[in-house]
Amino acid sequence: MEALTAMRDRLVSWFGRSGRLHSVALYGGLVVAVVVVWCGVYGRFPGDSRFRIPVEYRDDALALMGIMKGFSELPAPWNLHVSHLNAPFGADWNDYPHSEKLLFYLGGILAKCADLGAAANFLLLLGFVSNALAFCWVARRLGASPLRGWAGAIMFAFSTYMLWRCLAHLILVYAGTIPLLFYLCHRLQQGQLDRRALWIWGTVYMALSAFLNPYYFIFALLMLSLVALRLVLVGARPAAILTGILVGEGALLFVVNHANVWLHRWRHGPSTAYAGRHLTEQLLFGLRLPDLFFPIEHPLGLWGRFARARYLIPGIDTNNIAAFLGLVGCVGLFALLAVSVARGMRGRYERIPAESWYVLVAYLFGSVGGVCMLLGVFGFSWLRASARYSIVILCAVLLWASRSFRVPRWPALGSVFWCAAAVFTVFESYDAWEPSRRGPPTAQVLADRAFASELESRLPRGAAVFQLPLMDYPDTLPVAAMRPYEPLRPYLWSRTLRFSFGAHSGRPREQWQAACARKPARDMVAELAGRGFSAVVLHRAGFVDRGRALENALVAVGLTRVAGNGGGDMVAYRVK
Repeated sequence: MEALTAMRDRLVSWFGRSGRLHSVALYGGLVVAVVVVWCGVYGRFPGDSRFRIPVEYRDDALALMGIMKGFSELPAPWNLHVSHLNAPFGADWNDYPHSEKLLFYLGGILAKCADLGAAANFLLLLGFVSNALAFCWVARRLGASPLRGWAGAIMFAFSTYMLWRCLAHLILVYAGTIPLLFYLCHRLQQGQLDRRALWIWGTVYMALSAFLNPYYFIFALLMLSLVALRLVLVGARPAAILTGILVGEGALLFVVNHANVWLHRWRHGPSTAYAGRHLTEQLLFGLRLPDLFFPIEHPLGLWGRFARARYLIPGIDTNNIAAFLGLVGCVGLFALLAVSVARGMRGRYERIPAESWYVLVAYLFGSVGGVCMLLGVFGFSWLRASARYSIVILCAVLLWASRSFRVPRWPALGSVFWCAAAVFTVFESYDAWEPSRRGPPTAQVLADRAFASELESRLPRGAAVFQLPLMDYPDTLPVAAMRPYEPLRPYLWSRTLRFSFGAHSGRPREQWQAACARKPARDMVAELAGRGFSAVVLHRAGFVDRGRALENALVAVGLTRVAGNGGGDMVAYRVK
């Protein structure tokens, strides 16, 4: 009893200090709010059976879940080898830079401990929660009230950018490092510094960022380099040295993260299929100023119709729907620019908000013809989709608005405004989300689960399965009516089977698959049997005739059907 009393007293003492109870309530309440809104938007709740159905189940979402499952085998970081793909050899994933290893390993651990669909949904939910917490924490430290920090966090976490990225671009959803970067820049430029604590904080930040999305990390290196230059110019040498150390640490960690790619290239030579990105792709996916303001769909119908009639017209190649800032973001950006210009014209340069410089750097870096494309000219073309830097602009605008916009005489009116802005942003983003992606693909997921289970029950444990038609991986195009990454579907839900899909294209070892697929059915089956394959799976959508001719040929040489999925688009034949 005395021990319980002492524990209670310690808890009361801990929560009573420095507003800790208030902080727990603030951030705990924010987590609950984000989870509730997320569950309402996506129509599934943790613990419910529907939570096992991924919120997206096509194209890049399939690729993302395939990578999670591949990393569930926990390959060595310096040699990514997935034994259940590219049968009979196993898939070598060292040609393509998997920059987000931290996220993929976390997803792999979740996939080993739980159902893959639930793991993918939980990882997506965790991204929304972490974004909101990071934004609110930074906003509070920059002077925002709890309500404005909450509202800004909701608007940042549920922006059009986040809902459009969704599970397909989960690696981009984890954008909480952006507000943390702004806070780090703010602290480095302060006069009074606890350099040791700030170095530890900055090192942790660089270590976290270097193993997440390279778009955000490269921008962080750029911003910190500019901060170091400014500190040198104003004579703050200790702070400049500290900033330079953080930049060096980040660059070193980035090299370590991609060491497996460069080591593999050094040992085996460059891949003939993957040599980075191209300038034409940077033109297509680069950031354009109108992308920030013109939505393809919007609750205010007149706005969306104007955008489609005047900007999103035939001949304008853009894939930047997610770059739209939203109504609050657009108004906030105009207000920020107006304040900055007004203070600059009065010569009060020191009072220009720091966020306006963040916006300027992000636009100059990511815009079509900007620094990203200049880097591409010199061979560093990884950052092809620089329209993704719109989230940097939105984050800067919301941070500035959350600490600057208030109604002094009518605080209640300001509170109503921020609550209404947060609610409208969620509604606006949900309305703009592509309708065809909202429907839960329950039937298809259940059919694929049953197909994989049936295959495993009728084939030997660890059996190799050859998949037709062939499709490149990872950067791929549709084959007939078969969408990219469709061959991953049976792999996602199997436990022991090995599949022929999943090798990075461009290496000579896997060229046997194309040669084998071109052979007559009898010769193809004989070669597959010789290589140890136990079954052939046909993805009917990948054939012009839905595979009827090939199925008849396989039956004619003695193969028997062993499984078919409920949707009728996959069928398996046993190789004797």
